[in-house]
Amino acid sequence: MMKKYVIEDCYKKFILRLIGKSWRNWKSSISRSLRKVVDAGVDVSRCITLLKPDEPTDREWDEFVKIRTSDQFKELSQTKQAARAKQTMPYTLSRKGYARYEHNWTIENAGKSISRVDLWIEGHKKRKGENRGKPINDAAEKAISEMEKYKELPNSSTSINEDPVSKYFGPESSGSVRGIGFGVTPSKIEAQLQNKTWMQSVMNELNEVRKTQDLTQKILRELRPDMFPGEPSTGEALTPPSTRQVVAKAEVASTDSTSMVHHVILGPDCYKVWVKEVLVPDVTLFRASREFFTLVDTIGSTIAWPHKYISFEEIQVSTNRLLSS
Repeated sequence: MMKKYVIEDCYKKFILRLIGKSWRNWKSSISRSLRKVVDAGVDVSRCITLLKPDEPTDREWDEFVKIRTSDQFKELSQTKQAARAKQTMPYTLSRKGYARYEHNWTIENAGKSISRVDLWIEGHKKRKGENRGKPINDAAEKAISEMEKYKELPNSSTSINEDPVSKYFGPESSGSVRGIGFGVTPSKIEAQLQNKTWMQSVMNELNEVRKTQDLTQKILRELRPDMFPGEPSTGEALTPPSTRQVVAKAEVASTDSTSMVHHVILGPDCYKVWVKEVLVPDVTLFRASREFFTLVDTIGSTIAWPHKYISFEEIQVSTNRLLSS
């Protein structure tokens, strides 16, 4: 493994939080093993020595064992376990998480987007057995029923502070958001939703302007065909400049400017494409994410790519090099 990584500033906070979470999970796993050894009371010293990882020194390991096998730590652990046992609605998406479930759902549903309310509901349904797709328990069934009622209300707000999840559970706590997953904050989601609403409004206005322009051009072509010299005849395709290089083959997943690509709005200048085959692996992504940096990282996933660099003859996308779909 590398001892040093060069990471963009925009990803550092998320990566450090992820490292911290993994570190805490590892310590928790070691602590459970230590308590089992101590509770068993058989050859305790030898078993504790065998559990020692390679990295810590003997002094660090002895201090860790002392803290984790103390009565104070055992009491704290029992308190946390009791609090967890009080959770009335278990999460059922396992390690897949909300983000991966949303990604797979978008692919399966032709680029459509799913709201955080529907994500939360899916995360609290049974995944197996005869009752698959039904709420995990009575408490979840009641919550889902109330959320469905809120969704049906007219003029339902798009704000994260007033959507069905927040109406049922109350405001989100700082640093986490129900139905979204790890590494997301309420302020970021709120800004994203407001931006999406504004973008939809702008796109609606832009579509109306385009319709007017198309109608005007149609009328002008009929009245003054001399104003449009050199137009290609019917059925003739415009080919991309020969200087462009095809970098990948892809399928267009969505052209909806308000759809999401890895929790970011697509925007008016891009299409959402599903990368099938990469021809030039070292191409930097137009819009990097916390998971993907170069084109080769995205095989089998969706990315945002400028539609002016997509050729629909083969069909294709670029950077002044083309990505083909």
